[in-house]
Amino acid sequence: MTVNDLIKRLKKIDGDKMVLHVDENGGWSNIEISEKEHDVHIYDEHNPLFHD
Repeated sequence: MTVNDLIKRLKKIDGDKMVLHVDENGGWSNIEISEKEHDVHIYDEHNPLFHD
């Protein structure tokens, strides 16, 4: 997926919603984004996942 593909998908969603990474057990964390030479990495924030 390119950055433009991701932006197209996100444009369809209310811009005031939160962007979270959710694990299979319902735990969640904010995301971190880092740019590398040829790609963008999206991963969990350095804090542990919050559990429901």
